Amino acid sequence: MKQSSGRDFFALLALCVIGALLGRMQSTARAAGRIDPLTTAIRATINPAASALVQGSNSTSDFFSGLFNASDLKAQNRALKQLEIVARQYAETVDRLNREIASMRAIDELPVLPGRDKVMATVIGYFPDENRITISLSKTDGIKPGQAVVTGEGLVGTIQTIGRNEAQVSLLSDPNRKLGALVISRNPPSPGIIKGENASILVLTLDASLPVENGDLVSTWGFSGLIPRGVPIGRVSQIYTDRTTGSKRVEVFPNVSMGNVREVVVLK
Repeated sequence: MKQSSGRDFFALLALCVIGALLGRMQSTARAAGRIDPLTTAIRATINPAASALVQGSNSTSDFFSGLFNASDLKAQNRALKQLEIVARQYAETVDRLNREIASMRAIDELPVLPGRDKVMATVIGYFPDENRITISLSKTDGIKPGQAVVTGEGLVGTIQTIGRNEAQVSLLSDPNRKLGALVISRNPPSPGIIKGENASILVLTLDASLPVENGDLVSTWGFSGLIPRGVPIGRVSQIYTDRTTGSKRVEVFPNVSMGNVREVVVLK
């Protein structure tokens, strides 16, 4: 028992000495503005483990937080998707209104043609399979079959039939109707006959000897008393020469895209 007490006394004394030495080491290092080696070693040993524990704790917390807040996140996601749809619809509406404003401005700026009155009309029906539109004019507006229907971009078609409350317009795309046309980019202009092939292609037939190039502007000829000369039709996109018939098949891309037309003018 006495031997054990002696060992405990020396151990306690050794601890006291070590504690005093460590305290003095820390005080000296602190006075010099440094961190003592023992503290540095302890931090190097403990900090990585502590960081791993904190990171694991945060991950676990985020996981359970996500589980508990899943319904709120779904609701927020649905709300964001609805806002995205509304924003897209708003942008499409603004684009459509801008196109309509530009079209109305172009119609208003149409040059005055001698002996012609401009009668405004609204497109109230579009029938692409029948190559026609219905407009908001009638016999009381003084219009006649065969008169030109235009927008600020160019020729749309001609009046076909007139009813009590509306009128039918035969579009340029109608393959059953032919018009006199001029390639006005040439000097002198190259005359020919144009008719529709489909909604996006018109076919102009020219004599094979007449000059024409891709990009040339095509307008109305004006030999008809109802359709004035010089109304834009479209631009040349392809040219094919048929040596056997002595003619050129000229494909013309129309200026007017009917899907975007809301207002037109009848030249009477």
